[in-house]
Amino acid sequence: GLYGVRTGLYCVLGLLANAYSPGDQAVVQTAFTLEHSGWTWSPGPVFVGTAGQLTQTLPVGAVFSQVVAHALSPTLVLVDVQPPITIA
Repeated sequence: GLYGVRTGLYCVLGLLANAYSPGDQAVVQTAFTLEHSGWTWSPGPVFVGTAGQLTQTLPVGAVFSQVVAHALSPTLVLVDVQPPITIA
């Protein structure tokens, strides 16, 4: 899966394009395209959800937003991690 890497409070530094086991050294990436045939994105921003998953919908009551990618097609995203912004 693809997971956000959080550091500190509400800050995503990059994404993991592969699954890793605890204790493994992971490769955190910040600028790359990634395609997955199971995705159904709409063009636009992609965020990291509360459980680390990618989403295009902010959760109810969200107090910050951080764009981590942009959907270029239903199955392709351009990872481009942006700084978090406060929304509430």
